[in-house]
Amino acid sequence: MTRHRNRTAAAMTAGALGLMLTGCGEQTPTSTQGSKIPPYADAEQLPEQLAPDGTTIVVGDPAAPPKVRVYEDPRCPVVEEFENLGGASALREMTVDRETKTEYTFASFRDDRLGGDGSKRAVNALRAALEADKFVEYHEVLFQNQIEVES
Repeated sequence: MTRHRNRTAAAMTAGALGLMLTGCGEQTPTSTQGSKIPPYADAEQLPEQLAPDGTTIVVGDPAAPPKVRVYEDPRCPVVEEFENLGGASALREMTVDRETKTEYTFASFRDDRLGGDGSKRAVNALRAALEADKFVEYHEVLFQNQIEVES
């Protein structure tokens, strides 16, 4: 029960931080034969792909019914807070357990406001990581090492 409450709290936190959850209810993924599909071994095993729109990165079981859409700027301190306070790890756990799939869309509005090109470079690096099947791992490292954002 505590695990379910933690996930519910993470989903509510995600919504408050500009994330959009589509679908509702907790569903257990099943195979076409009706048996439960086991979770992925870990986050490194998650499928990662570029969506047909050419800008969205989809992580997790493509058949997972609910999806969480995440909008991030790698330089944004609010996104960093979500990542570092457990929201991202709860979402990653739900994705590993096949309870959701996660769709990432990136922006670089901080570059426009603060100058520089840190967001654009980080997004390009994330796209390169996707091509090397390392998006999930690099995404986590990126936010663990985010530099202090200028005022």
